[in-house]
Amino acid sequence: ELVELTDKVDSHYAILESHKKTSTEMEQQLKIKVEILAEELKNELNEQCGASDLLAGKLKELTDKFEEQTEVFGREKKASAELEKQIHAKVELVSDALKKQLSEQSETASVFKKTLDKMSTEFVDQKVFSEELKERLEGK
Repeated sequence: ELVELTDKVDSHYAILESHKKTSTEMEQQLKIKVEILAEELKNELNEQCGASDLLAGKLKELTDKFEEQTEVFGREKKASAELEKQIHAKVELVSDALKKQLSEQSETASVFKKTLDKMSTEFVDQKVFSEELKERLEGK
């Protein structure tokens, strides 16, 4: 009976040793798998961080360009407003000069009309005088 018990104990011990060996092998395999997964996750995280850094760089670049364009637009808007003021001032000057010239021409035309009217009246008077003189000369 002792031999049977010893055989059973040896058998159970062998099974335990087998399970222990299998368990150790499985633990080793799990450790390897965990290390592989950890490395893959680390690599993926590094890739995502790299992509994130790249996107952050692009965002910064776009933000800088936007700020630069906003600055340029502000300068151009200011220059445009200044140019508009200058054009308005020149239009006013030209308008005033044209009004003055028109007024002077109007005065000149008025003087010319008066002179023409006077000359016309003198011409009519001379014509009448000439006809009267002609009649007198013919009447003699």
